Amino acid sequence: SLTKENARAIGSRGGISSLLEICQAGTPGAQASAAAVLRNLAAFEEIRDNFVEENAVVVLIALASSGTAVARENAVGCLSNLTNSGSSEEADGLLNLRVMVVKEGGVECLKNYWDSGTQIQSLEVAVVMLRHLAESGPIGEVLVGEGFVQRLVGVLNCEVLAVRIAAARAVYALGLNSGRAR
Repeated sequence: SLTKENARAIGSRGGISSLLEICQAGTPGAQASAAAVLRNLAAFEEIRDNFVEENAVVVLIALASSGTAVARENAVGCLSNLTNSGSSEEADGLLNLRVMVVKEGGVECLKNYWDSGTQIQSLEVAVVMLRHLAESGPIGEVLVGEGFVQRLVGVLNCEVLAVRIAAARAVYALGLNSGRAR
């Protein structure tokens, strides 16, 4: 299994850069696999800066917008992991990363992913990413304005329990952090 030490080694030795190159120019299967590895690496807050330095947000948003279904899900999952607050005390760096995701087209990408007829179980990564973004108040305002409350209501009663739970948490985050949702 991937350990913190292994993740640091991959991040500091050019592994993220190589995986991002595959996401841009690899075969569809290789793109999906590279995005899956990046998704797992992004779960480690210690190497978040490596993703920022390599301009990963732009690459991941592009892949989430145009890759295969699996590649798109893994790219959104990676963005979700990158924007997760976890236990980090680097609030400014996390806010900057979330703002970067929004500025680079992450909200539009999320809407397109959500509305593209994605299978309901594959929506979980999008709902979780939405929650992570909504945890920053000004971004929550943007998400409400972009119609995500209605999208969340649409999945609150779906047949997939994990998606319903994620949606309930996202509604809570939007309500807590967005004045417009009140």
